[in-house]
Amino acid sequence: MVFLLVYSCAQKSEEKKTSNRSPKTNQVDSASTLKTTSYTANTETPIAKRDSVPTHIFKSGETLWNLCRNYYGNRHYSKIVASYNRVEDVRNISDGTPIKIPELEDMFHDEKLGLTQIHTELGQILEARKLFMQHEKTLYDLREDIQSNEKLSLPEVIQADLGQAISLTKQATTSLSKFETDTTSVPVKTMKSLKRLTKRLTNLSEGQHDGRYGYDLDMVHQELVRLLQDLILWGQTRI
Repeated sequence: MVFLLVYSCAQKSEEKKTSNRSPKTNQVDSASTLKTTSYTANTETPIAKRDSVPTHIFKSGETLWNLCRNYYGNRHYSKIVASYNRVEDVRNISDGTPIKIPELEDMFHDEKLGLTQIHTELGQILEARKLFMQHEKTLYDLREDIQSNEKLSLPEVIQADLGQAISLTKQATTSLSKFETDTTSVPVKTMKSLKRLTKRLTNLSEGQHDGRYGYDLDMVHQELVRLLQDLILWGQTRI
């Protein structure tokens, strides 16, 4: 709990520092630069292999926000990376600190997270993320020359993939809502995050959007991170 409070304060501090960026850069994030779900490190950044998990060697001047833009396509995943690496103060990461950056699928199969009983549902959520990110840039580009009150005309492949993503999140919602052991069930706020994620994906599949700044695309990532972070915390309380 203390860690989450420290991280939250640090994140707000960094948000304030970056608030003067140009609107398009600040609000689109990965959507304007990434085209697929395969995110790899910049070849100029130091990478090492430790215990088969890709590891970034932190350098002075770097931030977890920027690392997560490079590795996961969006800055908001810094919350998950901080938790996974047990970073106590994101504002004070020493030069040379190894930061593990596994694929999210590998991360959530780590037994130390205590989530082995819901691997199927996690797989569905992460597959929905992939389907969305395959088309994130196109969903941004399509709105460039139209008003926010005009619906986007989506190619069939995007409609199909978003439809599949929605189906996966609904399946996960149904399954997790029934998950219960002798001592615990999935927290209500986690279920609400999953339902909000489904709603945001549904809006996109219907051609709805909020204009050229792409807040709605960024909010999909924010909902994903809230959901995954809640599941990590829930899993750790059960270990």
